[in-house]
Amino acid sequence: MIRHTDSPFILDEEGELFADALLVQFVPSAKIVFPDGMGPGFFAEAPEAPGPGWERARLATSGKAVEGWAAREIRLAPVALRFRWVTGQPGAWSPLDHYEQGARGHAQVLGVLRTEGAEPLWAVITAKGIASRDIVRAFRAHKVRVARRFRVPQGRVYAPFAAWMTIQIGESRRMPAGVVHGLALAEEELVLLPEALGWAIRERLPEAARWKAAWEENGEAIRETEETPMPIPEPEPVAEAPDLAEAPPGAASPPPAHTPEATPEVAPEALPPAPAPALEGPGPDAEAALVFLLSQGGEEAMARLRQAFPGLPEELTEAVRALAQRQPRAAFWGKASQAVDLFLAWSERFPVLARNAPARLRALKERLGIVPAAPQPDEDLARLAALAALRWLFRPREREDLERLVREP
Repeated sequence: MIRHTDSPFILDEEGELFADALLVQFVPSAKIVFPDGMGPGFFAEAPEAPGPGWERARLATSGKAVEGWAAREIRLAPVALRFRWVTGQPGAWSPLDHYEQGARGHAQVLGVLRTEGAEPLWAVITAKGIASRDIVRAFRAHKVRVARRFRVPQGRVYAPFAAWMTIQIGESRRMPAGVVHGLALAEEELVLLPEALGWAIRERLPEAARWKAAWEENGEAIRETEETPMPIPEPEPVAEAPDLAEAPPGAASPPPAHTPEATPEVAPEALPPAPAPALEGPGPDAEAALVFLLSQGGEEAMARLRQAFPGLPEELTEAVRALAQRQPRAAFWGKASQAVDLFLAWSERFPVLARNAPARLRALKERLGIVPAAPQPDEDLARLAALAALRWLFRPREREDLERLVREP
């Protein structure tokens, strides 16, 4: 780590967190001159190649060219993510406290690049506009994958930097300013980092937390804007599953959705065609998302899951797999990844609510049936965010109300 002064007792107030990290910017248009032509990619000014796959290149900007290194994909161990809204022009961006018309998303991922060197090479991957949305999604999806792939018997999950993450150039889009490219998370087998590198990362986690908190008030949630379009949820039938956040632990199990007494008699000729054979399951990503949410919700979330779906195995991963086999076509599977996005955004938002809008937090706890409803000084807000995300997942009618409760005060 770079030291800005010769004395440990003299603070460098102008120094930035992770000043020794390599800044890698994603260039979404054909402004990078590779040895084999121009194109979008990742660019860094550095005296030598940051790692395998980097090539000598030149970034062509307005009025000048910058020499450096470029790559069409990067592989890193992601440690922290931060997001903010900015306005202005390249080279003169101004951060905003909240979204405004015409603002651009700005996301950064802090991590360690995969290199051939002995020392970890810290880097900050930065992206704006459409690519900022993509890099946020990639980080969150990787976090869910790691949580599903690496687990210890106690049910605890590994941190996202436990495995390498590869980010590639994504699909192109035609915008008013020209053709731009997004980012995409590569589909690959997760490879666990060497333990020595993991411990080296652990040593700087407090610094990474401060790096992330520097943008905390600006928020991490991606909103639906013209520049960063997000998919609009399709209408869903209301009666799709019992509410996991409704019944307190110890309550009686809810009755099945359809009982013989409640099923009207229908003439055989009026019956619909026999349904197609049951699907094998909703897919590993949806299962991983639910495993992750339940692990964050703790024993309370698991107790409510078993009350809503009696007979599930005790072990978390096995319980989710059994639920997928029992109800492979349930509508909530299609929203599982989006619920994880909400949990991650809400877990960042709830501390702000606790400080600035405790009445909203109380109303949320009352809706979830959590006692005491009044915000507590030492409350586990991440667990509360997980329970809220689970309710959002299983109760479509309440989604707008839940989202309204956690909006900026």
